[in-house]
Amino acid sequence: MTITLQDVAILLGLRIHGLAVIGTCVFDVAALCEELLGVIPPADAIRGATISLRWLYLQLSTPPPDADEVTLERCARGFILALIGSFLFAGKKGVNVPMCFLPLLRDLTHTATYSWGGVVLVHTYRELCRASLDHSRGISGCITLIQL
Repeated sequence: MTITLQDVAILLGLRIHGLAVIGTCVFDVAALCEELLGVIPPADAIRGATISLRWLYLQLSTPPPDADEVTLERCARGFILALIGSFLFAGKKGVNVPMCFLPLLRDLTHTATYSWGGVVLVHTYRELCRASLDHSRGISGCITLIQL
């Protein structure tokens, strides 16, 4: 059975038509986190262009009861980033999230216009290809699509 864009749209509810999910992973992680999440990760939470999912959950999982709109948006960005890094583009170990997705969450009203389903499908097939190599020891990506 082949996984199709329609499968991704139906099973995950992701948009398959829209803007391409493109960007760069060349930026200052600490400055980007401060701007869009309102917190600067400690040096031990940053690994290249990724940050620790555990740190992200601890910092932004529960907004304060009297949070203003800016704080709620920052927590929403953190939650969406964690969802992207732990489910849609999960790594083999599942401990870090790529920060290249955070700039796409800058304007949350614009985030829904991206074709997230298309990029999830492409990433899943790329990871299936990598997992089929002799030296591979695991698989990453949106494994839910493969299991169903």
